[in-house]
Amino acid sequence: MSLLVEPVTGHEEGVLTAWHAALVEGVLHDSPYADEQPLEAFRVWLTRERVESQPQAWAARLDGTVVGAASALWPRQDNAHLGEFELAVVPAARRAGVGTELLEAVVAEGRRRGRRTLTTEAAAPLAGRLTALPGGAFLDRHGFAVAMTELHYVLRLPVDAALLDLLTAEVSGPSGAYRLVSWTGRCPDEWVESLCRLHETFMDQAPTGDLDVEAERWTVQRLREGEQRMLDQGRTTFDTVAVCPDGQVVGETGLMVQRGMARDGGFQSGTLVRPEHRGHRLGLAMKVRNLQRLLAHDDRERLLHTWNEQGNAPMIAVNTRLGFEPVERTGVWQRPLT
Repeated sequence: MSLLVEPVTGHEEGVLTAWHAALVEGVLHDSPYADEQPLEAFRVWLTRERVESQPQAWAARLDGTVVGAASALWPRQDNAHLGEFELAVVPAARRAGVGTELLEAVVAEGRRRGRRTLTTEAAAPLAGRLTALPGGAFLDRHGFAVAMTELHYVLRLPVDAALLDLLTAEVSGPSGAYRLVSWTGRCPDEWVESLCRLHETFMDQAPTGDLDVEAERWTVQRLREGEQRMLDQGRTTFDTVAVCPDGQVVGETGLMVQRGMARDGGFQSGTLVRPEHRGHRLGLAMKVRNLQRLLAHDDRERLLHTWNEQGNAPMIAVNTRLGFEPVERTGVWQRPLT
């Protein structure tokens, strides 16, 4: 039996196709709520230059067949001490050292780059140990520790339009002094600078547990590159921001749907309101607006996924009001490299 780990560049059609197939099979096997991007989206992710980070991927071959996949993202504009990775092995090839070899490739690259911390995520049941599923058990065996626990919520789409109308009326009073501005895809030029400043506060305000992370630096170039990359990946993004009377963006939420997802899921991304503007139900108002826009765009049955740190009671309350239900937990694991 021969085991070989090799880099994947994204330009070798057969290797990337086999890598993607192994990734999807391994990830979807371990959770009924897992989802993965289509092949072409990963090709864009892997090959597109970006200012803030560098992607990388590896394939594991067992007797010549690709049975494992790993990818990593190396931040370089901020959090340059960090590496984020994903790893999957097809069920039939587990317990043969494939995951260990892939992890060793990621660790070696992290050390070569001078990184001090690796982070990744693994699904777990709502009740029980975070090591109950294969991903968490693997990470625990290889020296990772849980730095934060999130609850994974799903909303079954389409949402009842009557509920959204009711919630719109409910929040119209408290949020009345603010203007909601929405767009699909590209942020209008007039809001770009203010939105970048809001993004830079995210790590300081969002719960991060014991994660070894620092504030991010956002430039117009970074924002525009990300928008174009998502468009080229086949994603449709819906963003809504809250603008205060002085014209500054003080809140944001976003959601995304993408053609060709393995299980056709959509994703609710982070929601943020500046602390001095909280208490006006802006989080709920922005999310309701986005869901109304999604419903008008696409009313198919699908799951919309989101994650909340398990102690983030205000955002959990907002999501529960919208009909999100908890289905599992996600352990955010990290390991020092120094």
